[in-house]
Amino acid sequence: YYYVDTRELVGVGNVQISNPDYKLISDSLTYDLYSNIARFLTKTYIWNAKGEILIAEAGEYRQNTTEYKFTKDAYIITAYQEIWADTLDYNSQTEDAIARSNVQLRDDDQKVMAFGDYAEYWGLFQSALLTKEPTLLRFDPSQDSTYLSSDTIFLYSIDKNAIFEGLIDPE
Repeated sequence: YYYVDTRELVGVGNVQISNPDYKLISDSLTYDLYSNIARFLTKTYIWNAKGEILIAEAGEYRQNTTEYKFTKDAYIITAYQEIWADTLDYNSQTEDAIARSNVQLRDDDQKVMAFGDYAEYWGLFQSALLTKEPTLLRFDPSQDSTYLSSDTIFLYSIDKNAIFEGLIDPE
């Protein structure tokens, strides 16, 4: 359906939006042509040009600012990391996220999972701050697992190769 007076598109049943920046699939969706905001109240899948997969039961995508505001059962999946939360605000351009309620972070490169009820993630630094009963689990199969709980946990990624660069003589 297209409403001329509000410039709003309403799609119901197998809705798809595609352009070079993303592909979105949902069962129902509204799209405001004034603001370029897509809103959905059913499970929606979004694939963006970076190769990320975003899934949520409800929320919106603001195309002009590449911001996602997911309000129910949100996921961001990349090649090596995953973020789950009940609600999630995500800027695809900066890769920054704020996750609230039942937060789970998984980093396969670092072999770490983190849990809590609030998290801020900074994509540029690949770092996260978790509060509200955070817990951390390191799951390297070649070592014993490590479990940590605290009132606040700050995670940051380190390139292991850079640490040892120049410190070990291969001969």
